[in-house]
Amino acid sequence: MRPGRNRQAGTSRARGSRVLLGAVTTALVLAVPQQAASAASPDPSGVEVDLGEAAWGVDLADGAALVDPAGGSAVLRTTDRPQPQVGTSVVDGTRGLRLGWVCRVSLWSCGRALVELDGSRALNPGAGDFRVSAEVALEPWQTSDGSNVLQKGWNQGGAGQYKLQVDGLAGRPSCVVVGTGETTSYRVKGSSSVADGEWHELACQRVGDELRLLVDGAVEGRTSLPPDLSVDNDSVVRVGAKGLGGYDVDQFYGRLGRVSVDMAG
Repeated sequence: MRPGRNRQAGTSRARGSRVLLGAVTTALVLAVPQQAASAASPDPSGVEVDLGEAAWGVDLADGAALVDPAGGSAVLRTTDRPQPQVGTSVVDGTRGLRLGWVCRVSLWSCGRALVELDGSRALNPGAGDFRVSAEVALEPWQTSDGSNVLQKGWNQGGAGQYKLQVDGLAGRPSCVVVGTGETTSYRVKGSSSVADGEWHELACQRVGDELRLLVDGAVEGRTSLPPDLSVDNDSVVRVGAKGLGGYDVDQFYGRLGRVSVDMAG
């Protein structure tokens, strides 16, 4: 078991020198790969939001603005019927956002929820380095066949994507990249479970022609990428699910803390 990140409730972590940019998100949640361009700044270097802090004390209804006191913002999206049980809680002194209770019945009857990061449509690394990360606290009974942690883009339709998720009932993390205009998925899987109720930082990082999966700062796996593989699409970065429509949205049922998307790698 790796030690998770612990901090006292109500405090914010140091942000370092990372540039944080926010913008107004679109009011529509689309269940199709292509999405209209937003008014985000044209070329942000990254966004970072502590979702636990941003959601604390907020009326967590559809469209709620989640503003991190230390910088960065996002918007909550939920289904109307059925409604998910979105809430916040403290785990090991750290505030976390929960997007719903575990739903094992027919997926059509399960409420869905996700978070869209403001200013994230332009976070396209192209063929350059990038790093995306998320703090998660996941219990063994909260795993599923697939749980989306963070995603930009799609693996079909030529959009391309980068994606961080937790796979299977065993709760092992993985990182996936699909190049824009390509169909091949490049995946790195973790060797150990993160579904132990503790906080863990999961990260997907590209360095040159190598894709790495990191858990709590340690490299869990790596694979080679074509040097010219490029990810460039107009999708917003979504956290906690890949969408709200369709039969299965790969809903994440654990707690979410700080999420970060960094185009500097």
